[in-house]
Amino acid sequence: MAVVVLSVVLEPAAEAVRLFGWEVPPLCVFKATLGIECWGCGLTRAFTHMGHADPAAAFARHRMGPVLYLVVVAQIPLRAWRLWQEHRRTGLGPVGGYPPS
Repeated sequence: MAVVVLSVVLEPAAEAVRLFGWEVPPLCVFKATLGIECWGCGLTRAFTHMGHADPAAAFARHRMGPVLYLVVVAQIPLRAWRLWQEHRRTGLGPVGGYPPS
């Protein structure tokens, strides 16, 4: 869920992403050390474009970006449903808390 929230909060830019106007430093160690893009380079920017409802720009940054973003977004209701089912089955909280008194 945090990834989806950050994809909306972060602002996509040409070579980086920005958080409230400040450029977030690149996170790819492979590119920083060898100067070559790895298979995952561009995913963060693709996710931010998807968070801003721009799938064409996301696809331009990384071909699998829009697909992976939709997989992540689809996990939210699925996991919420599973937590709710587990809570109903056991009567415990989502982390295995104490049963209700």
